[in-house]
Amino acid sequence: MSDDGNINTPYVGNLQVAGMTVDQVRTRIAEGLYGEAVDTEGSVILEKGGAQSVTVVGEARAPGWFDIPASGLRLLNAVALAKGATQATHDMEVSPLRGSSVARARLDEVVSTGSANVCLQSRDTVQLLHS
Repeated sequence: MSDDGNINTPYVGNLQVAGMTVDQVRTRIAEGLYGEAVDTEGSVILEKGGAQSVTVVGEARAPGWFDIPASGLRLLNAVALAKGATQATHDMEVSPLRGSSVARARLDEVVSTGSANVCLQSRDTVQLLHS
């Protein structure tokens, strides 16, 4: 998988698979092969390696480096893996960093707003800061 969450397969082309389960990826490949072969089937093997991980830094109770499970990892899940913030959510700012892109939000807003609980990608960094 590339850094942007894509895979490239013959006859199907580029597929955005970040945050998908292995079964979902397998189904997408089979759908893409429909009409190209009889009894289409996709085969997906998930390999563990350091590349599929995120880092949580700053004012987390247990900052660290966490593997992204096959089902994906959302911002609040990463904070939970780091045992939560050291301060109350209304006093904390969370910043997911992806390459040179940085977003900022109060942690309590991420908790109350489903759309702010973004799906993380490989090599993202989540920073928790007391504000």
